Amino acid sequence: MNPKHTMSLCALGEDDMGAEDVEGNILQAKEYYNETDGTIHRDGLFKVPADAFRDKITMEWILASKEEKSETDALFNEQVFRRHNNLAATGGLTGLGKFNA
Repeated sequence: MNPKHTMSLCALGEDDMGAEDVEGNILQAKEYYNETDGTIHRDGLFKVPADAFRDKITMEWILASKEEKSETDALFNEQVFRRHNNLAATGGLTGLGKFNA
């Protein structure tokens, strides 16, 4: 799914009890692609588990509510997407992390 079509409906977790960044989320996708049958579906609900790997910057964008006709959101979406692809291409290892590995 394209992050421009996603937003968090609610967070599920223990954040209010002192635990940080350990909540799951219910994610709404206005539009998403089903790789199994090659069709595009609308209005899907998905669970992002609390123990899922999370790149904080990318997840903040995926979970944010976005305006459909905003040029700023569209440009930011492209930038976050490029950043995510660059991280994915290196397995998330860049800079000092790559040197230490």
